[in-house]
Amino acid sequence: MNAVEYMGVKTAAHHTVHGFPGGAMALASAIGISSGVLSNQVSLTRPQDNLSLVSAMRVMRATENYSILNAMAQELGHVVMQVGVAHLDQPHAQMMARLFKEVGEAVSALAQSLADGKVSRNEMMNIHTEVDQSIVMLIEAKQMAQRLYDEGAR
Repeated sequence: MNAVEYMGVKTAAHHTVHGFPGGAMALASAIGISSGVLSNQVSLTRPQDNLSLVSAMRVMRATENYSILNAMAQELGHVVMQVGVAHLDQPHAQMMARLFKEVGEAVSALAQSLADGKVSRNEMMNIHTEVDQSIVMLIEAKQMAQRLYDEGAR
């Protein structure tokens, strides 16, 4: 893979389940299935057993760990990012200032990383973080504009 490596879906599911406080037993109880079934579904040595989409959603909700979703997106050539909801009580000028700050940080991270013609693992991770934060801010600004439009559209 590229400079930044991602885990596969099965590995992500395994780590998510077994990384939960109390492990598979505690998580299985929280999502309403048996611990044996859950352990088998995320076992790295049982490729025939897989976590269903519904169970994966339950696991991610219970653990608040979205590694499975991120691994699925990565394998399909996509990215996932959490997007907040724009707050209408935030002044528009403040929203725009935050947006420009995030975009500036992304451009700076890119420029610094590309300056020597090489990109290290840490630089690539920083680029991902800064660009993703800029995208989130753009989406929040778009949501704010949509809400203002919806309120004014009659």
